Amino acid sequence: MSGPAEPSRKRARLQDKPVSRSAHSDTVAYSDLTRDGEFWLSDGSVVLVAGKTGFKVYRDLLAAQSPIFADMFATATPSAHEALEGCPAAHLSDSAEDIRHFLRALLPKKKRSFFQKSDDVVFTIDELSSVVRLSHKYQVEDLQSQALSALQIYFTDSFPQWDTVESDYPFDPPEATAGIEVVHLATLTDNPGMLPVAMYTCATGGSSILDGWRREDGTVVHLNKEDLGRVIDGFGSLQRGSVAMNRTIFHPMPSGSCITPISCRLNMTTMGTNLTERTNDSDLLHHWRRVIDQHDICKPCSKMLKARDTAERRRLWKELPSIFRLTIDGWSDSV
Repeated sequence: MSGPAEPSRKRARLQDKPVSRSAHSDTVAYSDLTRDGEFWLSDGSVVLVAGKTGFKVYRDLLAAQSPIFADMFATATPSAHEALEGCPAAHLSDSAEDIRHFLRALLPKKKRSFFQKSDDVVFTIDELSSVVRLSHKYQVEDLQSQALSALQIYFTDSFPQWDTVESDYPFDPPEATAGIEVVHLATLTDNPGMLPVAMYTCATGGSSILDGWRREDGTVVHLNKEDLGRVIDGFGSLQRGSVAMNRTIFHPMPSGSCITPISCRLNMTTMGTNLTERTNDSDLLHHWRRVIDQHDICKPCSKMLKARDTAERRRLWKELPSIFRLTIDGWSDSV
């Protein structure tokens, strides 16, 4: 921890509104800081400075949960920080947005448990990313594990889980570029089992993946050259396979138990024609059950189409690592 050179011996005070950064320095003066509206505790014992925002929280509580904070506070000397409204200041390289999400999980006002599968909570990808990255950086292992568990409900290595919890994600279905962030998180935390679905998610966005993922603090992150190549190659493979896959699912051969063969054949032909015309479709892992239910076909034929759909998606799932040139131990056992 270190503070900027002190221009006077007066105690530094925080502004209610931010003040412009000095034109002659990249260091934010204490007079430029803004109190965080959520984490400025009147009896706090340390101020975390992130960018131009101050967070006044409990030093000992942070130290008890993070060995990095414990070491930071233990090695600080009186000359290494200034008093900021009566508290030492710890300068962090993280964004204020990331620190705010991290503190909400680490020092919650309502509950300490960040995420359990039985919880009825909805996160944003930004929130989960902040908690994963900062809990990894500050070595808060239980918090990192919980945040990863939330992400792994969608970015899973299990086809049965993928196929059964579509409406139960603890976050809104992610846009394609969110896959970029998850690739980074999976690599950071050594969770390769998240990579196939993360790269598949990227591939469904086509060229939009080149724009990168914009974090809440405005930072834009991109795939590295190797991972971008994997996604581009995977996108091509998914497109090439989409027509054949949909033709297999909606092949107009009624079930052996069909009770309205002429009508069912006609409707299956219509579904197959409509879907195979979607030549740019690379989102093949999401089921067609709702589409099947919307068409006038008998129950035996409906059951048959849904079974075909599941079988084709299971086959594709098994091939995901090879599509993106990945080697994932145990992946074939997840189907």
